Amino acid sequence: MTMIKYTLATSWENELIDGIRQLNQNSQKSKIVEIYGSFKISPVGCGRAAFRLPNVSFRQAKRHIKYAHKNGLSFNYTLNAPDFKNKEKNRQWVKKVEEFLTKLEKMEVDTLTIAHPFLIKLVKNKFPNFKINLSLITGINSIGEAKKYEKMGVSLIFLDPFSINRDIKKIKKIAKSIKCEVGLYTNFPCLFNCPNRNARYKFFGYASQEDEEISKITHDPFPIGCSLFYLEHLIEFLKSPFIRPEDVAAYARAGVNKFKLADRSESTASLLNTAEAYMKQQYSGDLFDLIFRKGSKFKAAIKISQPHMAKMKIPISIDNRRLTQLNFLNKIKKLSDKKLNDFYEKATKTAVKFKNQKKIDELKHLFRRAKNRYLIKTSAT
Repeated sequence: MTMIKYTLATSWENELIDGIRQLNQNSQKSKIVEIYGSFKISPVGCGRAAFRLPNVSFRQAKRHIKYAHKNGLSFNYTLNAPDFKNKEKNRQWVKKVEEFLTKLEKMEVDTLTIAHPFLIKLVKNKFPNFKINLSLITGINSIGEAKKYEKMGVSLIFLDPFSINRDIKKIKKIAKSIKCEVGLYTNFPCLFNCPNRNARYKFFGYASQEDEEISKITHDPFPIGCSLFYLEHLIEFLKSPFIRPEDVAAYARAGVNKFKLADRSESTASLLNTAEAYMKQQYSGDLFDLIFRKGSKFKAAIKISQPHMAKMKIPISIDNRRLTQLNFLNKIKKLSDKKLNDFYEKATKTAVKFKNQKKIDELKHLFRRAKNRYLIKTSAT
């Protein structure tokens, strides 16, 4: 039996590590082997905007990492901003980055998740003790791209969830073609092949870099467009390339070595609930709560124009048991083009529900107004 390994976002609370220890003790077929996180800001930035991340000091982080090591977990620091606005050509900036990497060494960080080739080369040349994971932000979905980064010396490549999570044949081919490990993002709540993918990750990177005007960045406008698109096209909830807990083993058999569980902005309780579902490889609850995190993206979009509504309950449900009855993953593996779309339509009618149409219509109205204000485009436009 293949042991399934997970890397879980950290809330920077030691209670999370205590919960992980208990989950690991109770599981024979799955283990959380690593936690990951970052400071709100750094010279490099990361794949989340500063305003979405917990505030943690160097001293707190070092203690948390020490506690993780004590409990058999490694620590992965995310330095995965995809763009530096050509600052990599500035010697003063490079020196600041090297000083920051030295700081991470003193914190006893084990692994760095990186998206930018310049930073990979810098770490390999000057900080060889770090393992390097290639971030999913890089967008790897082919053998040629994977081999290119393998030659740079990365230890693990997280493939692009937007385009490859539902293509197990391609995942298997990539995994067989390279020597380094392969990883996938599981509870992924985004549109399939989202056209705003790269723009949003650049936005996140800039919004967590210390020399940008991040104090002026207080919200993420991108969820406005995708939230409206979901509500207007119910089928997109199931086309979204998440991996259900029940289907993780199939991906492991295809050669996936590690599965990422998010999100870094979630609470300790939420992170542990997510981890428990994936470790058990079974979830009988509402898949909307697990994958779409009870509508956190929708709430973030509402918050921009209607702050008083940010805590409202999003009236959507996805019946995971119905998806299991429909043999969800096996159908997706076998079908393509129109037949696959027909299956998604059937599964949507069976498993995805609006529980309160009046509230959904109200949300659509709010998102349309906000979308016009921020001019955020989606594949629908």
